Amino acid sequence: MFTRMIKQLWTEWFLMQMVVSITSAGLQIEPRYQVDLIEGLRIFNTTYRGLNAVEGFHQLSPAVKLTGVSRQLLLPNETFTKAAKLLLHSNEFTLMVTLKQEKRNTGTLFGFSRGSNRFLEIQSSGRKDELRLYYTHNNITYVETFPYRLADDIWHQVALSVSGNAVELFVDCNPIYKRVIRDVDRNITSRNTSLWLGQRSSHQFLFQGTLQNAKIIGKSHGYIVQCPHLDTDCPTCGQFRELHLSVLHLENYIKSLAEKLAQAEQRLAAVEECECQRKCHVNGSVRPDGSTWANGCFICTCTKGETTCHHKPCDSAPCKNPVLLPGNCCPTCLKKCFMDGKHIDHGEEDNRRPCRKCYCKDGIINCEKPQKCLPLPCMEAEYIRVEGKCCPICRDTDYCSQGHDCHHNAVCHNLHTNYTCRCKDGYSGDGKQCEDINECLQTGGHNGHYCRENTQCLNVPGSYICECLPGYTRDTNYYCVDHDECLSGQHHCDLNAICINTEGNYTCECREGYTWNGYSCKPVCNQTCLNGGQCVATGICSCRHGYTGPTCELDIDECQMEIHQCHANSECVNMLGWYYCHCRPGYKNQLTDNHYGMMCQDIDECVTSSHTCHLSTVCVNKEGSYQCDCKENTTCSLNCMYYGTEMPDGDIWISADSPCTECSCNGGVVTCQKQTCDCSRTDINLDCCPQCDTTSFCRHQEAPRNFHNGERWVYQCQICECLFGEIDCWEIECPPVTCDHPVRHTGDCCLRCQDDVCSSKTFSSDENSGNITTNLYHGRGCAYKGYSYQSGEPVPFNRDPCTTCNCKAGQICCTYSPTCYDKSSVIDNLAIKGRYRQAKSSFVRESDQYLLKNQKMEDPSVSPESIPYANIPFSKLPLVASQINIPHAKMENYPANMLLKTTGGDNPNSNHDSTDGWDNAGKGIREKQVYFKDFQGFAGKQGNIRSYHDKSEKLVSLPEFGILRNILMSTSASESLLKD
Repeated sequence: MFTRMIKQLWTEWFLMQMVVSITSAGLQIEPRYQVDLIEGLRIFNTTYRGLNAVEGFHQLSPAVKLTGVSRQLLLPNETFTKAAKLLLHSNEFTLMVTLKQEKRNTGTLFGFSRGSNRFLEIQSSGRKDELRLYYTHNNITYVETFPYRLADDIWHQVALSVSGNAVELFVDCNPIYKRVIRDVDRNITSRNTSLWLGQRSSHQFLFQGTLQNAKIIGKSHGYIVQCPHLDTDCPTCGQFRELHLSVLHLENYIKSLAEKLAQAEQRLAAVEECECQRKCHVNGSVRPDGSTWANGCFICTCTKGETTCHHKPCDSAPCKNPVLLPGNCCPTCLKKCFMDGKHIDHGEEDNRRPCRKCYCKDGIINCEKPQKCLPLPCMEAEYIRVEGKCCPICRDTDYCSQGHDCHHNAVCHNLHTNYTCRCKDGYSGDGKQCEDINECLQTGGHNGHYCRENTQCLNVPGSYICECLPGYTRDTNYYCVDHDECLSGQHHCDLNAICINTEGNYTCECREGYTWNGYSCKPVCNQTCLNGGQCVATGICSCRHGYTGPTCELDIDECQMEIHQCHANSECVNMLGWYYCHCRPGYKNQLTDNHYGMMCQDIDECVTSSHTCHLSTVCVNKEGSYQCDCKENTTCSLNCMYYGTEMPDGDIWISADSPCTECSCNGGVVTCQKQTCDCSRTDINLDCCPQCDTTSFCRHQEAPRNFHNGERWVYQCQICECLFGEIDCWEIECPPVTCDHPVRHTGDCCLRCQDDVCSSKTFSSDENSGNITTNLYHGRGCAYKGYSYQSGEPVPFNRDPCTTCNCKAGQICCTYSPTCYDKSSVIDNLAIKGRYRQAKSSFVRESDQYLLKNQKMEDPSVSPESIPYANIPFSKLPLVASQINIPHAKMENYPANMLLKTTGGDNPNSNHDSTDGWDNAGKGIREKQVYFKDFQGFAGKQGNIRSYHDKSEKLVSLPEFGILRNILMSTSASESLLKD
């Protein structure tokens, strides 16, 4: 039987492969297993913006040229359904297309997606020169990258075949890559996705160029449709996998049959064992199966080897007290007695004779002697006789105290010759038995309740309670009134919800800017908080460490902010979300893990012959470099030897390794560095300085933010870059972890160590509020710009008022403070083009509210980077105004708190000990409260005078020595704001 099943399995597999017919050219896939996407668009019957039919690489099939930045090439539902079914019913498929892509373009060729989420997509990057396959496994999106240049304005035939968990790339009918990937989720219909051609969605990754023969093939060897003469593997990985699964299924089936056979054998053995034990053995005798016999007063039966006995049945006896006599199996009646003209049964009593009790015993009447009366505590004249009693009693006897049989919920009452029992109120009965009355069953009357509205009757033993309904409070024992939970505070509404009292209840409604059921309210952010950020208030995201921006879309550049821990022999290299330290030129790394560049040691270029000194000179090693000296008593050339070519001393040229690297020869030493981007030059190379291209920009995928060319950000755990108006994204590079058990929390793209002081699973209350001024970390301190800060101490960082930095256990950790934008709905943004660029030295008018002037720093002892708001990348003017306290009306009568941070001795002429009223607020920090009218007194000391005025044309003189770099002018429209 098993052999026949295996033959059937091989036959089915062979018939399955016969779908692929053999021709003289090789194999050919039937059309029903192919989906032509261009044909599905019906381009000859439908007009699409950004699509034009053109002549393609093949003459017999249509080609489409895709242009523009706005188009909607969404495949019809019938095409989507056919493609989805092909993928669902086959673990082998091929994504095939013929293309001619414009240079530097990054675009999706076709794929299944939903908004920004990729499900199955093939994409070509002209930026990175690579082909990407996005696919989903267990609801997680993965990407497989194949380095290959397709965006070169040349026709290419591309086929990406997936067979089981193997993928193979063919370009121009040549096998290029073969990889092993995770199993691809192929159930597309349940994902609510769409099928797009030449784009991921309506506005993302638009392909620029020409497409032809864009097909999805749901069969093995799909690439032969494009290249019929290519060799094929037999079986494919997918076919072998199907066979393997079938064999596993067969093995499980055989295992199940074996288990069932073993169970059947056990049952047969039990049956055979029962056949040997069908007779019963009783007291040395053998009884056959089914036999019955009497054993004294019992009848016994043998059933399948087991003996069961039961008592013989007895007829009912015609008397009240039958007796079981010895030797009998059933009880019998004894003799009756005849007394006073009446027959009584054996065991019955007769008390009709006063003061005597008689009973019948097997036909004989036995009577007890008369009772002897005890003496009474009263005169004989007080004796009374009670009917039915032999002895007299005293008049007015307390019968209840002598013992009674009243119920515990009854009251005993004395009578003339006896006592009686009466049930208590709330109970009913004869006094000997009393049961609780449920007053709640009826309204009114002696046994009913009198509860009124807003109450509920609750029965209790002997009474009832009028219990208030939920939402009501007691007014009287029978009446309840509405309870205002909102007024009393006894409600469960969220802190960000409004409590609304209703009759007998209350409702909760989230305040504006929050949503949910009122009992729990979540803040509403118009845009998604990215990169693990959390929406903590209306329109405000609290960012994870390493990111900043209104929606956490921006990377914190630890290198530019100088908050890194790199050693002096290394230089900081910023990465999105982190940084690392790279040894400077002239140094080499001595350790694999050298994150902070502590082990960068000098390279002796003279010994390693890596110097560029002329042959007529002598190389002399220096720390981190070298110099070229003339030999003793000789003349020499200070030209440089660069890759075997002699370069004149002082010459500058472009590196042969990179067109964006500029090299120079200085005294025999060649120094190469990236070209400085001077965007004012008309001949600037935009390939090297993309940020100088102001003709285009990119929009963030979700956040309402535009990016200049050359800017990068993180989105969906990918690094995205804007270049020439197009976005390209690739997998993020994660920082190395040094712990044994790294973790990845919700919202994180990379693994982190649990003890990473700058990362946290949850947001602290300070972080949620945006007021990050303290922390709970303790340990070693931090150094920043030559100053030391203890762990837990805030580190002054004034370049961006929205970023706050703290020292945490030896590391400087920065976070974005969302409240820096508070009260900004009526204020315009500061118009500064480009991050950290200088504003022009002129007044800029913004909505008739504030004027800004950026003044030149002339005092050499002042560090421009240290002045608060010397560079404002993005901020709101009210914030700046409130923090430097610029007055607005009668300015000469208002004080201004001004901070001046000096470089601490760079100016030899400065005397910090004589500050003329300036108070020390720490090393290198000076503060003074001055009045604007006092500035006139500074004129003689500083010389130059500048005037500050508002609309009233009142003049106030300001000295030109750099106390403030940004001077704000208030206008009438802004006075009310500043008063707040």
